[in-house]
Amino acid sequence: MGFLRGRGITEAAATTGFLVFFAWLGSTQAGLSQIILSYAISNIALGIAAWFLLDTRHTAEADSKPPGLADIMAVLRRPDVWLIAIVVLTAYSAYWGSFYFTPYATDVLLMSVVVGGAIGAGKNWLRPLVAGYIADKVGVARTVSVCFIVLALSFSILALVPGKAALLPAILANMTIGFLSIFALRGIYFALMAETGIPMAVTGTAAGVLSVIGFTPDIFMPIIGGVFLDSMPGEDGYRYFFLLVAVMCLVGLAATQLILRRMRRD
Repeated sequence: MGFLRGRGITEAAATTGFLVFFAWLGSTQAGLSQIILSYAISNIALGIAAWFLLDTRHTAEADSKPPGLADIMAVLRRPDVWLIAIVVLTAYSAYWGSFYFTPYATDVLLMSVVVGGAIGAGKNWLRPLVAGYIADKVGVARTVSVCFIVLALSFSILALVPGKAALLPAILANMTIGFLSIFALRGIYFALMAETGIPMAVTGTAAGVLSVIGFTPDIFMPIIGGVFLDSMPGEDGYRYFFLLVAVMCLVGLAATQLILRRMRRD
């Protein structure tokens, strides 16, 4: 947990720093080029540092026998693994949906590029540290269900409420609630493996299967977003895209409810 929190703080600090640098450069196209170059240089530097600084000594665990085909097939035959995969996929789709809050702010709400960027950078400071504690009290699946309900409502509101200046405070508050729910989900959805009773011996294999399926929105969500915004420029494109994300959150909610039903039956 400490590593994850540190990762969140580091990402928030880095994006905020680059945003301040972009504003200082004048928010121009040349300034954006400088930011992209700075990102590239920082990643190269971090890669070199990791090569020399990270401990690469093998441990007994690392030298253990890797999972075989039989282990993978045993994981794939578990219905709870597929249900959790749907949860991760839909939650990660909602995370991708939040990437469109920034262009929505500039294209529809007519905010400046810097203010739109501040929305994108500010979300990283909203990574909640309490989601895990709540899940410990009421259960992971129940907490995930609540987050999906909140997200379905949040994206539906963005889709249905017109982007008018008078409604700006309410829209920004709704975005904030959406960010909180998204990061809460991302912090706890893998804990469903333990709650559903997936054996510890195959947890690593299960996590690999979940990641392959659950993180596919990296492939299709930018394409879907591009199709909506290209075919329906302006507010309508964002409206239908956010409605799609809301529906996906309802699919995630349905999968979570099936997980809860299976847990009660067992």
